[in-house]
Amino acid sequence: MKLNDKRIILEERTDQLIIRDLDGRVDSVPKTEFFMLKYKEFNGERIYYQFDKNSYVQETYDIGIFNCILNGVRMQLRNSERIAFAINWHKHSNAKSLLLRMKPFQELFTKNFVKNIQLGVLKSILKAFEDRIKYRKDGIEIDQRFFVDKNAQAFFKNNNKWDDLCIVAEGYLHDFDIESEMGNIEINSKSLEIVAKVMFLLEPDMKDKIFTEQIQKANPDLFEHLKRDQLSS
Repeated sequence: MKLNDKRIILEERTDQLIIRDLDGRVDSVPKTEFFMLKYKEFNGERIYYQFDKNSYVQETYDIGIFNCILNGVRMQLRNSERIAFAINWHKHSNAKSLLLRMKPFQELFTKNFVKNIQLGVLKSILKAFEDRIKYRKDGIEIDQRFFVDKNAQAFFKNNNKWDDLCIVAEGYLHDFDIESEMGNIEINSKSLEIVAKVMFLLEPDMKDKIFTEQIQKANPDLFEHLKRDQLSS
């Protein structure tokens, strides 16, 4: 075997693959479905796999990040393990129906497409406040004081930690659909609840006893700041 020919799996361990890279250096990677597929079936090269004439995945030069096409709709995904599973399912499934063989990839693509659309709508609604909010993987931070996670649970900062905050924020938005390349997509109630709570925390109602009693008891300084903010607005 030539050292500079292809990447080679030197050893399979319980939780690792020992490989030789293109420069002949020995390295190790986790023994996951993605890396097994990449190094066993694609010799460490970028993964390319076609599900049908209109649907395929192409790994970028960044390992584990894929440009994906489903029925002509394009999206980039970082779900390398789920993509590896979808490829293996499509290749090795006994299902005779193409729809069943495509199902894991279609579900992964559609779920992420909808999530991206919903995030885009959420950002559009909150665009006027982008100088006061910070988007994080797990939710939205407001004024470095409050936080709403992806499950619409609210928190407030108290001595450099996040404490639960019970708020009821209603009446801002109603369910609606938007048109996309993949048809109409419903903006779900969870996304709308997140928006409603962020909007409330941007301009808290200091007459809301449920809200104010929690803040005043746990963090009097924050309570006073909020009162002053309201008076100056």
